[in-house]
Amino acid sequence: MINFKSIRNIPRIGDITAVLVRHGLEHFAEQLGLPIYQKLRTLISGPPGLELQSTLPERLRNVLQDLGPTFIKFGQVLSTRHDLIPDNFVQEFSKLQDHVPPAPFDRVTAVLESELGLPVDGIFREFDRDAIAAASIGQVHRARLLDGREVVVKVQREGITEVIRSDIDILYYLAHTMEDSDLLDAATFDPVGIIGEFARSITRELDYVREAQNMVTFRRNFADTPRVRIPEVYLDLCTQRVLTMEYMRGARGNQVDPATVNGRALAEIGARAVLQQVFKDGCFHADPHPGNILILDGNTICFLDFGMVGRLSLKMKDNISRLLISLLGRDYDALARELVYIGEPVQEIDLDRFSTALMDTLDPYYGVALKNLNLGLLIRSIMRLLVENQLKLPANYAMMLKALISIEHMAKTLDPEFDIVQEARPFVEELVVERWHPQRLMKDAHLGLLDFAFFMKRTPSQLTRLLHKMQHGNFSIEFMHRGLDPLAHTLDKLSNRISFSLVISALIIGSSFIMTTSIKPTMFGYPWMGVCGYMAAGFLGFWLAIGILRSGRL
Repeated sequence: MINFKSIRNIPRIGDITAVLVRHGLEHFAEQLGLPIYQKLRTLISGPPGLELQSTLPERLRNVLQDLGPTFIKFGQVLSTRHDLIPDNFVQEFSKLQDHVPPAPFDRVTAVLESELGLPVDGIFREFDRDAIAAASIGQVHRARLLDGREVVVKVQREGITEVIRSDIDILYYLAHTMEDSDLLDAATFDPVGIIGEFARSITRELDYVREAQNMVTFRRNFADTPRVRIPEVYLDLCTQRVLTMEYMRGARGNQVDPATVNGRALAEIGARAVLQQVFKDGCFHADPHPGNILILDGNTICFLDFGMVGRLSLKMKDNISRLLISLLGRDYDALARELVYIGEPVQEIDLDRFSTALMDTLDPYYGVALKNLNLGLLIRSIMRLLVENQLKLPANYAMMLKALISIEHMAKTLDPEFDIVQEARPFVEELVVERWHPQRLMKDAHLGLLDFAFFMKRTPSQLTRLLHKMQHGNFSIEFMHRGLDPLAHTLDKLSNRISFSLVISALIIGSSFIMTTSIKPTMFGYPWMGVCGYMAAGFLGFWLAIGILRSGRL
């Protein structure tokens, strides 16, 4: 856990407090334990500049937007977690954009030359000074290699890694504060776990070598798919902060007029590509929104921005196949068991009650024509049930569902009659057949036998060590307490107030003794040390009184 004293002097703390106060969320700053002097400085500097008539989700989105890249990315990650936050927050956080002015060209060239080890004109025949896209982490420039090939170069901003690391430290502190307070149910939301997951995600996104490797993997997976393109990546011109790839000429998916393209064909191609990634490849683009997709000539789709990629292991794909079998067969008891198995239950789940809730929620969808079925609405309905029953999905499952919702929304925009369930059927059938293929069953049986043999081999020695410890009195049992952190926090505050009161009392008594003497120098005829002691005691007493009054507990 991060010590508050190690970060309290970071100016970033003041920035966060100022933004919260400006958006009318000073009570969050108080509950999160942010320094009071920062709040006072903010209030003195001017009145809040936000119309407080906006909703809480809107204000929180604006806070994240104002705080910059780390917090914007954090909000974007939260927008995938329907199982953790309400739909109105998900919808608001989905609007977060990190478009910022591009960095000066001299800083771009400094990063390029530092990373690639050569002057820019020694690598590129042409390099556009103006960025074609800019975000808070990096920006993109068009260029031409010495051999004439057109490329785009993604360059990371100077110092962004240090900014993000500092912000992650602060987020960890805030998450620990939330766990120690009653700001939210820590057992259900696991704020520290969420920040840890986010830290791993954004750290991977900062590594352009990893993104280049992702592009190579996707390019290989779609090598035989004629209408899906992945830009070629030039690995010899890629480093942790520079990514060089093939230039693709086309229009962004969010800039295309559906009336000017073959919407039905593009919807099918895009949906099948994402379905293949999820159900067949087990490696999928985690953010396939229209801004990350190019529409090329010939009804061809090109995927961009592979910084956020989800992966599904063989075990995860097995879990998904069992879920789909239960869902299609309307076996709600089996579906409830699978969801509890996949999820992370905070408390014991009443399976009968959960199964009934699933039946009430999902049964109405079976009477809807497939082309009219809203997959996003169906997924969000299931997510709400998970929240109500305190079940959390692992991150990769949540990313998968977000990817399916995103591609369905884009497909429906291109073709309102598009039926993603019908398109998914062959992939689901193939996944189920693969799960029960004799060769796969034999492999599972073989692995099971190996696990059993390993268990039988180790058990005797483990029992021997356990009995040996018990015989020699070295056997110990550790207990983990739950729910005592708030009590410890309260006792800590109580002891601090008592200590503070004793210091004030000592100052008053000591100053009173000094006032009866003639110790020099004097002030208004009284010993200077005694007057200063009284003033210090008065200031500390006033501070203590303010703290007690603000706590609401006299």
